[in-house]
Amino acid sequence: MRRLSFIATLTLICTAPVHADEVRLANGDRLTGTAVTLAGGTLTFATPYGDVRLPWAQVTRLVVTDPILVTVGTALPTATTLLDAGADGRATLQPGGVIPLGDIVALARPQPALVIDGGAGAGLTTTEGNTEVNNLRLDGDVVARAGENRYSGNAAVTRARGSGVETARNWTIGLKYDRFVSPRLFVNANTILIADAGISILTGPAEARLKPDTTYGLP
Repeated sequence: MRRLSFIATLTLICTAPVHADEVRLANGDRLTGTAVTLAGGTLTFATPYGDVRLPWAQVTRLVVTDPILVTVGTALPTATTLLDAGADGRATLQPGGVIPLGDIVALARPQPALVIDGGAGAGLTTTEGNTEVNNLRLDGDVVARAGENRYSGNAAVTRARGSGVETARNWTIGLKYDRFVSPRLFVNANTILIADAGISILTGPAEARLKPDTTYGLP
C-alpha cells in the first residue's frame, strides 16, 4: 500500500508598514515602538513586549516617523510627523514647525480606507493498494475592513473517491457582515450555504441549505 499526502497553504496579509517611533520620559527612560494614541492625557505606546500607557506630562521627547493625526490645542487634527526638536519638551511637526509637546492634546493613527487579509489551502490524500482512496479539499477565506464595516467570506470544496466510486462531493460558502457601533461592540449577521451531493447515499440528489443568523458581540 502506498499513501501520498499533499497539503499546501497560501496566506495573503495586507498590513500597515512597521513603525519605528521613540518616546523619552522625564526619568530618562527611552522606549522604541509605535505611538498609537494620545487621549485624556495618556499616551498609548506599542512595544515588542506589549502596549504601555504613559502619562503625557512625563513625556519629554516623542518622535513619530510615519504620518499621524495631531491635534494641537483647539485646532482640527492634522496629518503630520513628529521629529526631535533637539530640546526636551518640544517637537518639530512636519508640516507645522516647532511647538511645545504640551500643546498637543491628541494623537491618532490614520485608518486606511480598506484593509484586506485572507488565505487559501489545498489538501490531497491518495492511497493505493487493495483499496484506492483519493481525497481532495480546497478552502479559502478573506476578510475586508472598511471603516465601521467588516466583510468576511469563506469557502470549502471536498471531493472523495474510493475504489472508483465517488464517496463525497460537497461545498460550503459562509458570508458574514459586522457593523461596529463602537471600537469594541458590533452587530453581526451571517449566512452559510451548504451543498451536499451525499456521502453515504451516492445516488441521492444534491441539496442546499441556507442558514441565516444575526448576533451581537465583541471582536
